[in-house]
Amino acid sequence: MSERPDSLAELEQLLRSLKRRIPRYPLELSILSRFAVHVEKRNVELCTRILKPQALTYVSYQALVIAFASGDAGITPTELARATGERATNVTHIADDLLRRELITRTRDAQDRRRVVLKLTAAGESLLAQVQPKIWAVWTRRYKGFSAAERATLEELLRRQFSNLEDGDSL
Repeated sequence: MSERPDSLAELEQLLRSLKRRIPRYPLELSILSRFAVHVEKRNVELCTRILKPQALTYVSYQALVIAFASGDAGITPTELARATGERATNVTHIADDLLRRELITRTRDAQDRRRVVLKLTAAGESLLAQVQPKIWAVWTRRYKGFSAAERATLEELLRRQFSNLEDGDSL
């Protein structure tokens, strides 16, 4: 079998083998969870291929997009960590790299000197303008053949999954 199954059927076959060995194994939940992981990994792989020539990762791209969305107000590293789902230490490394490349600025808030604010630069906006259409093409490909109603249903289901896992500490 290849490193990443090109066929989800290969993966499903392995999971079904596991079910035969462990009768209580939650096969349906496992299939859903593993398929979701493989779909997201493939999405990131395709986007990373687009971003690599610009020395960006998918997470650093997301950071640029979020900084752009924050406009003139900017965004704090903590807010950026929440928006990207990354740990604060990783956001610091990402911000340091983007700052070195002059794609963002990092300043202290005038009203609260303890607050650090990140803002996108003109160079960051220019880079986004270059890569956005290619990233959007991957997203379009990902949801090809999905109706608007199916996308809305998927969004609702993913929100529910996220909510179900929000209090993971109570397990």
